[in-house]
Amino acid sequence: MPVGEALPLLLAGRFTWDAGLVVIDGLLRQRHFGFDGSRRIAQTLAGLGYRDDCPAGRH
Repeated sequence: MPVGEALPLLLAGRFTWDAGLVVIDGLLRQRHFGFDGSRRIAQTLAGLGYRDDCPAGRH
């Protein structure tokens, strides 16, 4: 599945939590977000509509 399809599904809760962790781990291991991808991860999530100011994981 292309990353552009997987990430929105992941954020929408369409994966079980353990499958979601596997997807995220795979992306990090493949350096999808770069060597130190924290900024790129935040930018990607923001582009998908994720907001960090939502209470207790309700995005």
